[in-house]
Amino acid sequence: DTHSKMTLPYIYIEYPEGHPAYPAGCRVPWVASQTDILAEDWSAVPSKVDPPARLCYVNGTRAYFTTQPLATQWGDDWDDAPYEHNAGEPYEWRPARGQPYTIVRVSWSAPLNTPDERWLGANTPWSVIDINCGATPWLDGAVKIWGGTTLDEFRRRIAECGGVVYDFHYCYGERDGGDAVDDAAEDDPPCDHRTECEKCGRILCKDGAERHPRELGDNKIAPPTLRR
Repeated sequence: DTHSKMTLPYIYIEYPEGHPAYPAGCRVPWVASQTDILAEDWSAVPSKVDPPARLCYVNGTRAYFTTQPLATQWGDDWDDAPYEHNAGEPYEWRPARGQPYTIVRVSWSAPLNTPDERWLGANTPWSVIDINCGATPWLDGAVKIWGGTTLDEFRRRIAECGGVVYDFHYCYGERDGGDAVDDAAEDDPPCDHRTECEKCGRILCKDGAERHPRELGDNKIAPPTLRR
């Protein structure tokens, strides 16, 4: 939670929107009893968002996902490099931005590094759009996590290297009565020469031919590769 004083992950009970006692929904910390812990009727809860939320931005130990196509998600100065000194959080939905979508923000802890941490103290050469196009992984170390990775896959990959994902926050934009995240005028909208890979959700940039990034190691950009 944004204003929580908790410094470690904790269990909570969430009342869904539409609950008779709490129509707007609510969340309260909870301590599981031994009976709860030993119960055999636990089950995995499906992802809260549909379509799947995909990774579009990482800022420190916070990762942001969007349910709209990655090629159309935008944020403040996402086309400026270096991203770490320019980019802001992804824009939330509001009516002027077309079909409703959801931004999911999570916190993560794992032995992984962001692009600016891997660049040895110098400014990176990438914008957010470059990273979402596959120029480099958003997180790298024991595993690599690229732009376009689904939230469920993100959680699995973080767990693979002994990490945790916690503090889920779902941003619905003006649908919940909140103000849009950006008060200033928007930058230019995403360019129309970008589209998404139907298989992995990563952005494809078209410069006469489709380019699908290939992993070449740290801080290396994949050359054009035809894919049909």
